[in-house]
Amino acid sequence: MVQSFALTDKSKEAVDRIVLGTVNSSWKHAINVETLVSVIREPQQARRWLPHVATFFAEVRPDTVLQFASHHHVPVRTLKKSYAWVKARTGEHNSALEAEFG
Repeated sequence: MVQSFALTDKSKEAVDRIVLGTVNSSWKHAINVETLVSVIREPQQARRWLPHVATFFAEVRPDTVLQFASHHHVPVRTLKKSYAWVKARTGEHNSALEAEFG
């Protein structure tokens, strides 16, 4: 049976699966939720995980990024700072997420 991640399914577990599925799809080493949250909070510590965090901000839908942050108690101001730090170092950006930030 194929699992569907409909937009109405906003549980923490569903959001985590969507995020990790997107973030890990292009990389040899998989990041877990705890590490991703830690790196979002302190991107300067990202070294090994910078491509994953850039993928999180660039490829995950803005509403899902915000839900993931909310589920893991990452303040929006921290999310914005992390996004700006990652964008400055990688050039990866997400115009829709920037619009959500305001």
